[in-house]
Amino acid sequence: MDPTTGSLVTIDDRPEISDRFRDIWAIIVATLAAIGAFAALCMFIYLLVIYPVRGGTTILGYMLCFGIILMYALVFAFIVHASNEVCGLRRFALGFVYSIAYSALFVKLVDCWRTKDKEEVYYVKYNKIGNPWGLFFSACLIVLVQVMINAEWLILESPDMERVIYSNKLWPRCTPDDFYDEGLILSNVFVMFLIFLCVIVGLLAFGNDMNHWDCR
Repeated sequence: MDPTTGSLVTIDDRPEISDRFRDIWAIIVATLAAIGAFAALCMFIYLLVIYPVRGGTTILGYMLCFGIILMYALVFAFIVHASNEVCGLRRFALGFVYSIAYSALFVKLVDCWRTKDKEEVYYVKYNKIGNPWGLFFSACLIVLVQVMINAEWLILESPDMERVIYSNKLWPRCTPDDFYDEGLILSNVFVMFLIFLCVIVGLLAFGNDMNHWDCR
């Protein structure tokens, strides 16, 4: 019985977690995501070999590349059908991977802003909390805020899956079925705030021409 209409429905199929990979759209999206992840990984390895961490914000560039790789990898969690594990992964990882990328960008932009009045890059001092590892851990602390938000959501509301009737099929959906997608958006409010800060600081540092106009 369809709980929304009360009518009897004949169920033709019960899709499982990997069934979407039989669809052309899923194959295309998965292929593009795999190519993107591989290209980002190659870039990460190339930069790691060619530009080892000596000073400045180089380590934030590696962090950004790592976040981009995870973004591409997360696409697969949204291609497959829902399960308890997949629903939990989506809820935790979406904001997490975005926070890795944007925290690195934000700290890098703050560094561009503080050095915008320096005539030469050699006059910029990278010491104390401003050394490469200090900048990296500052970005990690920003990521930790998003980790706490997502962890609290998982604790207060355990991830679960339910099946809904659509086109004579029992489709798996993450709970709550009528608010799950909105919840994913709301879980990224901190990331949106971080993007807003990046725009503001980026505008303040817009005139910094160091490192090939890095701030832009």
